[in-house]
Amino acid sequence: MLSRLKNAIAPTGPRNPSALIAVTSEHSITVLHLVPEDGTIEQWGFGNTSPTTPFRYSGAREQTREQIGVVALQIKDGDGPIAFLNDVATKVRQLWDDSPSLNPTLRTGTTEAIQQLIQDVLQPAAVDAIRKRGEQDHAVNAAGTHSILIIRITRSRSGRILTDKRYTSFR
Repeated sequence: MLSRLKNAIAPTGPRNPSALIAVTSEHSITVLHLVPEDGTIEQWGFGNTSPTTPFRYSGAREQTREQIGVVALQIKDGDGPIAFLNDVATKVRQLWDDSPSLNPTLRTGTTEAIQQLIQDVLQPAAVDAIRKRGEQDHAVNAAGTHSILIIRITRSRSGRILTDKRYTSFR
């Protein structure tokens, strides 16, 4: 019992590293999480939050963040952060499926494995979606620019961050 308290205050073991792609606006953040253990894609968003607030949710805590670009999203045709992340998720799924050697590496749960996931899957998928949006004319009906971030996190347990299906979509 004493060891549980000690681990709650200052955990000694690995903290299950992972990474998110986040789309931030003035008052919201929408995220995509590729679960490194099994390739499940989680997506969800928060309103009424500052884009500079450190990410904390369901035992996951932000370690670092890096802005990889900005994107202008249109109001018309339902093109917003969720639609953008749906495009990113499609590319993430393709890159994940095309990298069978990546899966066993990620099961090690190391920071280096997550860096490889970011480098080989998450960042290329996000940059591709930003580039595709940049090729379109967004001057008309643009809702503003949104920052695209890679957020490195630690999780209290391996697997999904969200366990309640009411708040997310799984792929």
